[in-house]
Amino acid sequence: MVSNGVLQLLLTFVATLGLASVNNASAATTDTNTTIQQTQTTDQTNNSFKEATTVKGNTERNITDSPTNKDQTTDKFKNKVTNVDQSQGQTDGKQGAEKTTDQPNENKAPQTTNWTKNTNNQWVYSCKDSQDVKGTQYVQLPTIPDTNVKGDTNWYFVKDGVAQSGVQQWAGSYYYFDPTTYLRVDNDYRQAQWGDWYMFGNDGRIVTGLYGYNGDTYYANPVTYLREKNTYIQTEKDGRGVLLGADGAALSGIQYWNNAYYYFDPATHLQANKRNYVQSQWGDWYLIGDSGQVLSGVQQWAGSYYYFDPTTYLRVDNDYRQAQWGDWYMFGNDGRIVTGLYDYKGNTYYANPVTYLREKNTYIKNAKDGRGVLLGDNGAALSGVQSMNNAYYYFDPTTHLQANKRNYVQSQWGDWYLIDNNGKVLSGLQEWYGNYYYFDPITYLKVTNKWVNNQYFGADGVRYQNRFLNDYGRLYRFDANGNMLKNRWFNDDNAKKSYYFGTDGVAYTGRHTINGVTYVFNSDGVRVETIK
Repeated sequence: MVSNGVLQLLLTFVATLGLASVNNASAATTDTNTTIQQTQTTDQTNNSFKEATTVKGNTERNITDSPTNKDQTTDKFKNKVTNVDQSQGQTDGKQGAEKTTDQPNENKAPQTTNWTKNTNNQWVYSCKDSQDVKGTQYVQLPTIPDTNVKGDTNWYFVKDGVAQSGVQQWAGSYYYFDPTTYLRVDNDYRQAQWGDWYMFGNDGRIVTGLYGYNGDTYYANPVTYLREKNTYIQTEKDGRGVLLGADGAALSGIQYWNNAYYYFDPATHLQANKRNYVQSQWGDWYLIGDSGQVLSGVQQWAGSYYYFDPTTYLRVDNDYRQAQWGDWYMFGNDGRIVTGLYDYKGNTYYANPVTYLREKNTYIKNAKDGRGVLLGDNGAALSGVQSMNNAYYYFDPTTHLQANKRNYVQSQWGDWYLIDNNGKVLSGLQEWYGNYYYFDPITYLKVTNKWVNNQYFGADGVRYQNRFLNDYGRLYRFDANGNMLKNRWFNDDNAKKSYYFGTDGVAYTGRHTINGVTYVFNSDGVRVETIK
């Protein structure tokens, strides 16, 4: 008869075999489900990638050296990476390929084991009791000799006891094991046994999406796991992404892409999505739009308008430029659009404070005292004597403002004119510094050596007052108001001489009877004799 103890041991062994069968079947089912889920996820990811790379023009790039669908990915990894039993990964390595010390005790080999090399120069682990490590396992074992690895034990990825290196599939992901130390590699970019390079993260898993490495940011294709290069990848829900350079590093600052220039944030490397005035990597400043595109032409910024050169994209200062819609505007020394009076290339102009356009052929009041400037056909402020409102006005050559003080001024063509307190050019009889002058009503010029209204204006234009005039042998006398004496006597007390001026104002000479009395005047008009 079988003892109760032996019977109990036999029942336990049979139960263990049954449980192992159930676990293997469950693992096989899990492996199938996992493969289906991975295929669906990969297809969706592949479609997302194609959509993301088709942005604003022909930015999609065919990666000829990498798989672009699930089947090709399977060829790449499952044909080159030794297949791993997923059920083994879930039962023997529940934590994936994580470096921990709390792995299941059944995966820890006795300390009495050793490593040997087989005929293929591979390290093989065998127990001293001849119980080989079976199946695929990520297990803590005594350190492989001659690998310069510290510690008595380390974690290794083994298949039937053979230590594995390179890219290996395990627990639903891919890991890399160093071909010298056979230890899992974390946070490094490594070359697979078939030649391609991949990034592995801080948990050892192969990386997809954006990642940082050696101070740069890269993007690993979620299907092929390969580093993308020379393309734009959409990574954000708002549509933004990164621009990858020739080495795959995400670019920042001002970059040329899709027939335009864009700005990528130096910290995140993402395409900018907010209007801003930014400094490029070479130090110059540029205005970008809400899509990050570098702008040119007239643009609104910080409460004003600026102009950015369509070739250099730099802000333009102190220049008159044509906007993208055809109109012309002036921009000042701070780049802001100009209003009011401004100087440009030796002329003065006026920009409308509402439309910012240059005014032409009009008078603009600009000074606080009501004065203004007169603008010509090209908008330049005029100076000197100018015609306005059916009259002539004088505008200061320096300020171009309408004159506001009575003055005797020289015109732009050299002639002199008298102006009033409004800058208007005067004509007719005018007083100036105590003297009287006469300005022609047609030419507005000062009259000289000429009779006007029985008054005479000399060589300097000054009106004759209280003085004689000998005009071609005829003698005249003018009173204090400049009027010519007529039909009256004039006694020159200082010279003690008497004259008589007739109806034409000419002094008598010879014999004349005046009021019944006969007088004799010499050739100079001086009375020399009285005949009663």
